[in-house]
Amino acid sequence: MTTSVLVSKVMVWPRFEFDGWQGHYRRMARWLNRLFAVANKSEPTMDEQIDYALAYFQAAYHLRDYLAAEGVVSKSQLDELMAATPALRVCRDLCIGAKHRKINSPSVDPMPSILRVYSPGGEWPEDWHLIIKAGEIFDLVTLATECMTAWNAFLTRYNLDPHGLSPLASKGS
Repeated sequence: MTTSVLVSKVMVWPRFEFDGWQGHYRRMARWLNRLFAVANKSEPTMDEQIDYALAYFQAAYHLRDYLAAEGVVSKSQLDELMAATPALRVCRDLCIGAKHRKINSPSVDPMPSILRVYSPGGEWPEDWHLIIKAGEIFDLVTLATECMTAWNAFLTRYNLDPHGLSPLASKGS
């Protein structure tokens, strides 16, 4: 049950309920944009780059939880998406590893790593490049993009609009 509180003639809704999966999707997209802004640059520090990467991958994986909790798709549909999408399986391992420090049931690799390699005049436009080692080597920005692309295709397949209002938000109007 959603509850609201009247505070000085302003309705205050519990933030996570109000935003629903659409709000979480938009947060995920903002983390991806922040990651794009700092990835593969010599500044900011690698720690800051990894912070943005992990924040994005955690948000990307947890969109699954929001969709399931609101019942807009089934758990089996989400399981099928994960099974069919290598990028989301790596995303899961990065999310679980970052949150729990250990991955008991890895999708790809029990110890994924984010590395920054120096490649002057190499194949990448910047000298410093972020990669992920999770069973194999992945370009971090490409992997993040593939996760977003997979979510967008999934939402489109089930006619879900990430830019609309949550059904919970519309109840408050």
